[in-house]
Amino acid sequence: MKFSLMTIALTLVLSGCASQQQQPAKSDRYLNESQRQSQWDNFVGHWRTQRSNVIGGKNTITIKRFKDGRFVIQFKVFDKQEILKEEHREMGLWGISGDIYFTMFKGWIENDRFQPADSSKAAHYNAYQIIEHGADKLTYRSLSSDNTFSYQRIETLK
Repeated sequence: MKFSLMTIALTLVLSGCASQQQQPAKSDRYLNESQRQSQWDNFVGHWRTQRSNVIGGKNTITIKRFKDGRFVIQFKVFDKQEILKEEHREMGLWGISGDIYFTMFKGWIENDRFQPADSSKAAHYNAYQIIEHGADKLTYRSLSSDNTFSYQRIETLK
C-alpha cells in the first residue's frame, strides 16, 4: 500500500511538471516559413494614418518599412487651416514574430542627418498586437499604451 501511494504521488508530480512545458504562441505554431515571409512582405511598404488633434487640425503619420528591417517614420501636425505646425522624422528597426509587430527606435533625422538616440531607454522599444494585416490596411494595438493604430498603404516598396 505504501509503495502504490508513493508511485501515485510521484506520477502526479512528474506529470504536472511535464504539462507545464512552455508551448509556442498559437500564431507561431500555425505559420510556416512561407506564411511568415508573406506576412513580412505585406508589412513592407509606405503607409499612412491621420487623426484629429487637440488644435482642431490633423496629425499625419507616414511610415516606410523596408524589406531589410529598417523603417523611417514622419510625423506632421496641421492646424485647422491645414497649415503645417510641426514635423519630424525618426528611424529604427522593425520586425514581426507571430502576431507581434515590434519596433526599435534608433534616432531622429534632422536636416537629412541622423541623430542617434540613447538605446538604453526602454521607451525606444515598442511591441504591438497585430489585429489586421491585409494588402492595403494594417491595424495593430500598442501593448504598452493600448492605443490602436490603423494605416492605409500608399505604395508598395521593393
